[in-house]
Amino acid sequence: MYYLSPDDIDSVIDWIGQHLALDGTLLCCHWRYAIEGFEMTGETVHERLYRAFGPKDSQANSANNKNAHHWALTHQSRLVDSDFLLDVWQNSTKTVAMQENLV
Repeated sequence: MYYLSPDDIDSVIDWIGQHLALDGTLLCCHWRYAIEGFEMTGETVHERLYRAFGPKDSQANSANNKNAHHWALTHQSRLVDSDFLLDVWQNSTKTVAMQENLV
């Protein structure tokens, strides 16, 4: 999403929050380095994802975007590599193992 404008990223985040199916999974993977010609980086995109989908008490939506929404998704995993970031969010409070009745 780093190739989008900040306003377009907010629109995508709102769309995800409204349309991700119950028990649906969102995987976000972004390059960590600045890319010439793009306003956003993977780091800034993932910061926006955390503000939108993370715990309500840790968000800074009102300070950064008065029109931003908060969507209650569960953060399942995060990988921080030297070159990229990867985050997995679910529209469920259950782990994958719980959803598949493995535990």
